[in-house]
Amino acid sequence: MIKKNKVEIYVPVVSPLMFGNAIETLSRMFGGATLIDARGYWIDDSNTMVNDKIKIVYSYCGNEELAENMQELYGYCKTLKSVLKQDCILLVINNEARFI
Repeated sequence: MIKKNKVEIYVPVVSPLMFGNAIETLSRMFGGATLIDARGYWIDDSNTMVNDKIKIVYSYCGNEELAENMQELYGYCKTLKSVLKQDCILLVINNEARFI
């Protein structure tokens, strides 16, 4: 079986429960997930460098799986943003970034 689509969610380490939930969510949608530790950096509105510990949770899926789960995936990212009180959550699908 070939799964050509890569779906990644960048989860700020605010609560360990949330990246555990992201692993569970992607595993349920696509059959499995992988977690990588990382750091994210950006310039905020006051021109200050900010960085966060993040977890990148990713899965591979087929075209049909992606299409079937796209709406739920966006909804999950919006929920993460709200619960974690973030300006946005980064969702990357096939190397295309979406700031949710």
